[in-house]
Amino acid sequence: MPSILVVEQEDRYVERIRAALTAEGWKVRVVPAADQAIQAAASEAPDLVMISAAVPAAATLAGAFSRSGGGPGAVGLLPEGTAFPPPGFAPDDLAGFDAALEQFSQWTQ
Repeated sequence: MPSILVVEQEDRYVERIRAALTAEGWKVRVVPAADQAIQAAASEAPDLVMISAAVPAAATLAGAFSRSGGGPGAVGLLPEGTAFPPPGFAPDDLAGFDAALEQFSQWTQ
């Protein structure tokens, strides 16, 4: 099972993100801060990291998880103030999510 580490500090989004990604077959870990993300990745390396742009030091954290930074090579930045998945989503809306993440992974290498 692929694993994803989500760095999101807004509690109102965490359960929606976790439910959506778990339904798609991802093992999901969520942490609210950059230092906790580094610790979580050190204890169990993720296959993908998604970072909320609202997290302090998000850009620095993205660099740390980039392939050139020794990370998994795929970092997703969620736009600040945007819920993921968007409000009103249905689980079927995420049918192509794995392909989108694979494509995003190629862009961030």
